[in-house]
Amino acid sequence: MKSITFRWKLTLFIVLICGVSLSLAFAGLYIYDRWQFHLEVQRRVENSRKLLAENLTPLLEQNPEATDLPLNLVVPDLQIVVVGVFSADGKLLAHFIRPGAHEPVPRLKRFSWLMSTDRAVIWSPIINAGRTLGTVYIKADLSQTDIDRSSTLLRAAAIIFLAAVLLAFVVAYRLQALITQPIIELARVSAEIQRESDYSYRVGVAATA
Repeated sequence: MKSITFRWKLTLFIVLICGVSLSLAFAGLYIYDRWQFHLEVQRRVENSRKLLAENLTPLLEQNPEATDLPLNLVVPDLQIVVVGVFSADGKLLAHFIRPGAHEPVPRLKRFSWLMSTDRAVIWSPIINAGRTLGTVYIKADLSQTDIDRSSTLLRAAAIIFLAAVLLAFVVAYRLQALITQPIIELARVSAEIQRESDYSYRVGVAATA
């Protein structure tokens, strides 16, 4: 670094500040986007759960062993790939597996929420008047479009980052002379005064507004 001139140090410093600022901004944007995306997936799965619970509750009240349950209610949500309904004693009453999805219905588990980068799983009891009628299991797979969304965002951020850093470098390189030239001239005159002890020297660079 000692061999680098002051002009280049100033240029690199400006580019570094620009790069760090952009990196922080893009990191915040990515985190916010992923957070919003996860909230959207959770909302959609929760809506499917509520819809199923509302329609299954009266049927299970009438017949706790009913198997002709309307699980096709989740068909419009393409992210839902598996739905299973268990009786109060843990027996699988009915299930829905979206065509093309090779997903088994797992054994009954206690209530839980699982959210990862490629799926969302929920186990939820069906309760009416304080009595557990059964349990519903829902699994949603994130579509390839949803997964590619993050990759597209990262690629766009990388392109913008490189373009912005390049622009900052060009601007800093062009403008640094306006900053460094007066400083260099002042240092030269100061050295001349110290060497010659002649205080009549004047800085020849006029300040610019």
